[in-house]
Amino acid sequence: MILLNIQGLYIEIHTRSEEIGRRLRCDFEYFIVNEYTHGEILKISAELTEQFPQNLIPKNLKPLFQRHNSITYEENGIRYNDYYGSVFSIFEAKKNQARIYGKDIEKLYEVVYLFILSRSGKYGDLHGTHRIHAFGIVKDFTGLICMQPMRGGKSTLFTELMLRHQVEVLSDDTPLINTKGELLPFPLRVSLDKIPEELETNEANCYLMKREFYKEKFSISLKAFKRPVAQKTRYFHFVEAHRSTFDFPYVKKMSPLKLFRSLFKHMVIGVGLPIIFEYFWEKGSGDFFRKTVIFLRRFSLALRLAFSHKGYDIYLTSDPKKNAEAILKLL
Repeated sequence: MILLNIQGLYIEIHTRSEEIGRRLRCDFEYFIVNEYTHGEILKISAELTEQFPQNLIPKNLKPLFQRHNSITYEENGIRYNDYYGSVFSIFEAKKNQARIYGKDIEKLYEVVYLFILSRSGKYGDLHGTHRIHAFGIVKDFTGLICMQPMRGGKSTLFTELMLRHQVEVLSDDTPLINTKGELLPFPLRVSLDKIPEELETNEANCYLMKREFYKEKFSISLKAFKRPVAQKTRYFHFVEAHRSTFDFPYVKKMSPLKLFRSLFKHMVIGVGLPIIFEYFWEKGSGDFFRKTVIFLRRFSLALRLAFSHKGYDIYLTSDPKKNAEAILKLL
């Protein structure tokens, strides 16, 4: 059993698969706790099986919605997801319990991992802590949030900063900002196309992640980088990084309106945030109200941040060293 505490939500994971347990311990090593004290708890059972149990999904159900990766059904408050025969999940929202079965270990692991991020992300949103799709670092007590689109080179730049400079880590992918305007760490594993030569990796701190709709990557424990996790800070800047053909990085200050547009994309809408729609989006007027509250909180926070913090556009070169040096000059 693995017990996590993510932003006050306890998550209890049961699996007989040693490989899935090893991966989740690598992913969430900073959130592992020894015991439950008090608060909400989410229970997950993840089973790797060659034969699915009979009648996992009741007969005569109409799909609630169908997406490129799954078909979702719901009956009596229980949600059933069919990942086109490779994985099945049963989620009871009232009991906060999920059973997830899979024949393919890669797909089973991916669903479990994203299920954890989906439910803990929604819990955080409702309790005033919001994720932003970016990487985050702190140097000399000043934080920096770097927003980039998927495949924009975010992890490459983050790794360069971690390996070559004395920075503290917030997150490779989803740092947190609360409604007080404080920047908080969310230290997950780092995903890279290849393992840097400087890192010492082993089975405990690294594995190859194969995702259905994305290229495979190596997932590496943050502890392998030997960088400290930062504390919360109220003083930080925003950067939106873009690929370019320049020989040297080009930095341009953003207007508050331009910064708000960037925050709207990367935090309010959350393009690129690692969630699964079918576990974040629930039926009924109650959940419609909750999602409206989440949107308004994110929107209000983005507006306040845009007019109280500095923002910069930076156009990157093909040289990670130059890019990292340009980023750090902003601090």
